[in-house]
Amino acid sequence: MKNVLVFYYSRTGNTEKMAEAVADGIRKAGGIKVDMEYYKDASELPNYDAIIIWTPTYHHDAVLEIKESFRECSG
Repeated sequence: MKNVLVFYYSRTGNTEKMAEAVADGIRKAGGIKVDMEYYKDASELPNYDAIIIWTPTYHHDAVLEIKESFRECSG
């Protein structure tokens, strides 16, 4: 079974609702385990077959919380 992470950041809850819709759509496809997380330790990210990042943008860039998670992962 494939393992997918929907990794999101949401300050007001609107982005979270969209991330939930994406996760539900993946689950309905079947045969895929979906984790939906607001925070995930960088050491756990390589355990996923796919990572979907759902984030608002500020000044045409991803929010700092998401960017920091991937900086930790890359060493």
